[in-house]
Amino acid sequence: MRKNIYKLVDLYRHNKILAVFSVLFLILVVLNPGYAAHIPQYVDWDTIVLLAGMLVITETFKASGFFSLIASVFVTRIRTERTLALFLIMVTALLSMFLTNDITLFIIVPFTLAIRQIIANDTVKLVIFEAMAVNAGSMLSPVGNPQNMFLWNLSSIGFFDFVEMMLLPFLISLSVLMIFAFFVFSGKNIVVNKSLEAYRTFDLKLFATALLLITVFLLTNEYGIHFTGLLIVLVTMFLFYPFVLKISDWTIIVLIIIMFIDFKLLGDIDSVRKYASSLFNGKASTYWSSLMLSQVVSNVPAAIFASGFSSFTKYIAYGVNVGGNGIVIGSLANIIALRLEGSREVWGVFHKYSIPYLLIVSVLVWFSVFVMW
Repeated sequence: MRKNIYKLVDLYRHNKILAVFSVLFLILVVLNPGYAAHIPQYVDWDTIVLLAGMLVITETFKASGFFSLIASVFVTRIRTERTLALFLIMVTALLSMFLTNDITLFIIVPFTLAIRQIIANDTVKLVIFEAMAVNAGSMLSPVGNPQNMFLWNLSSIGFFDFVEMMLLPFLISLSVLMIFAFFVFSGKNIVVNKSLEAYRTFDLKLFATALLLITVFLLTNEYGIHFTGLLIVLVTMFLFYPFVLKISDWTIIVLIIIMFIDFKLLGDIDSVRKYASSLFNGKASTYWSSLMLSQVVSNVPAAIFASGFSSFTKYIAYGVNVGGNGIVIGSLANIIALRLEGSREVWGVFHKYSIPYLLIVSVLVWFSVFVMW
């Protein structure tokens, strides 16, 4: 018993953001005891299932040596830090339009971490800019992120009509990000710190298992049988490669479950709802309120919450997509990227770039939409 307590204390000591949201959860439950029975309903279990499945599959790809193998080939063709950053940002933004922001990060970030093992250059900033890239790229597509899926369904407009609607903030966001990256990343040469042969070991069976599982998992999600897909992944790995389940970072799943509950409990507080109802009474106010709300409760809950007070779906979409940047909880994609990166310093460095980026993009989008047009 005492050993388990020590493990729990150590877990929270090394996961401060998990500790913060856990404390907030306890406070909100004490303040709203009547909501405790409804807590399971506050979690978007489809999202949790998707993230859990992709977490295990990504670890399987990593364990096979696939990411390291590709990275070892890739770094021989890229000469400078700036070229590496600009290329990965564009690929990340492009993938997020079709694969969704979360799935894109489960592909790109492990690949970047494989690169980190090979080169002497700092890659912390790369992961941060990849997180901002999925926020920028996914905003263009109605299936790029969860808030767009929700708002697209709410708006009842066509696929390409939604793309046209989001084109301006997308172009502004991606352009500013590329300019940011050009100046943040130097023209310093990529330095390979070890022999590349050490990173070219490859477990074909494990890779084939991962490839088969991701195909089955994405198909089951496409047809709405999410839990079946996750069960197939977990049972397969338990029977054949149980070590993958052991090395997977399950704390990220726990964190996101607690975040869902916290955000929903906050939104159910009467005083919060009454105050929010006064913020969505115009187009510009809906944009700014949705953006700022995303900084407090993340952009997916912000989109759902704002839609209950405003019929300006277009400006909610602008606000919550731009608001995915800034403070780390602005988007679950940020949490996923930083947790996958794994270092402690990444959380502070993230805000060094994300907050100025949010300030510039939010003003440019506001000026372009409400002043120029």
